[in-house]
Amino acid sequence: LDPLALAAVRCNAALNGVAVATAEGDLVGSPCRWDVILAGDVCYEAPMTAHILPWLRLMARECDVWLADPGRAYLPREGLAPFATHAVPTSLE
Repeated sequence: LDPLALAAVRCNAALNGVAVATAEGDLVGSPCRWDVILAGDVCYEAPMTAHILPWLRLMARECDVWLADPGRAYLPREGLAPFATHAVPTSLE
């Protein structure tokens, strides 16, 4: 969905010497073709959460779905199983 996010992924991959395939456009609604889906901070707004979460739940029937979230208001409190928690120092700004 976000061209800047795709650019960041490509830059990060290059800096780490790895190849990462990125797909342009909105993949929500696509049939599963992955072993793992990594979704980072996608519950930041109600419309985005409503858009992506049903699809991620459907994909979780066919592959692993890892959802990283800093505790946003729209993160569901049920149906998720945490496997890691990290404290990251940030400012309030």
